[in-house]
Amino acid sequence: MRIMVRVAFTVALILACNQVMAQSAVLTIASDPSQVNHYPGPDGLIGNGDDVISASNSTVQNSSPNSIGSYGFNAFLFQPFGPADPAMPAGFDAITFVNGAVTIDKGVFASGGGPIVSALTITSGTEPFPGHGAYTSTITAVNSGTYNQLTGEFTLNVDFSYTINGSTSNEPGVVLTGTALYQEAADFGTDTGNTYFEGVAKPLAQAKGATGVVFMTGTGTLTNLGFPINATIVALEGVGVTINAGMNDAWVSADAPFQGLFFTVFEDLGLLFLSWFTFDSQIQANNNATFGASDQRWVTGLGNYNGNTVIMSVELTSGGIFNGSDPLAGQTANYGTISIIFISCNEAVLSYNFPGPGLTGQMTLTRVVPDNVPLCEMLSQ
Repeated sequence: MRIMVRVAFTVALILACNQVMAQSAVLTIASDPSQVNHYPGPDGLIGNGDDVISASNSTVQNSSPNSIGSYGFNAFLFQPFGPADPAMPAGFDAITFVNGAVTIDKGVFASGGGPIVSALTITSGTEPFPGHGAYTSTITAVNSGTYNQLTGEFTLNVDFSYTINGSTSNEPGVVLTGTALYQEAADFGTDTGNTYFEGVAKPLAQAKGATGVVFMTGTGTLTNLGFPINATIVALEGVGVTINAGMNDAWVSADAPFQGLFFTVFEDLGLLFLSWFTFDSQIQANNNATFGASDQRWVTGLGNYNGNTVIMSVELTSGGIFNGSDPLAGQTANYGTISIIFISCNEAVLSYNFPGPGLTGQMTLTRVVPDNVPLCEMLSQ
């Protein structure tokens, strides 16, 4: 009995220590106006002096140029026996430059182990080829990973979903291997020995007043499609606006009329509550509701925020009777995930991934009224 108690206590202690050591941080993928229309070239890195600069589409797959000036991208190889493209990383022939956020584990970066990443959301990306449409992708599960803090080498096994031509596809068990480095501002004086981190990523972080910067580049193969992929990210911590109570308001999207979202920020708890009034994904055959419409829906969620980003699980509420009870009313827990990146006190990008109905996408939000903008800007300082 004493042995069992001792073992149980030891296991509990290990779990508690692991929870303490896990130090999550959400970083925003970096962009820079000086890098607009920069392709990475064969070395596969943006901003280090040998970029291919062009406002035209690339030569092989006609990938759109880096109009958002992002240091992050996904590159693909669609034609294994096709010609090389001088704008592409060596061995790839298509590219999408991306916006979004990545959640890292500072404890793993400091002490090794893995995985280094717990979440990645690409809220928008340029077209890797004409007709692709809006590009978004999300890591839906982190299966495993390793990291060597001495060499910077990592492995990562993830499931992720992506959007192509308006349709969502899933890629389970994609294995990426590569190099990753993270450094906080207090350690910027320490040379990591990585020329790109020292010459591009770190100066960018210092110029933008970031509290930390991460650089990751890895390659792998898509499980279902069989295409090689290169994922490269430079992301900054603590830049731009920070989520605060000045963001409490009604927000709307020009692309989703007659819908709206309400945000409530609980600063003392570090939480943001979201309620999204929306509609079913298909028009109901019989919509003869006495009050309102039978296709109305509420999506609600609560999540911890970090800097200008929040990622949360959401629930779906449907059915019900006005001012009364209804046994047919339903609430679906774990309906999916929503991530929000606040670009300013009057603009945000919301990305959603609802696996059940196969709905994924992103939209730009603005306030209904700007009354709280001055408060938000004051609290962000």
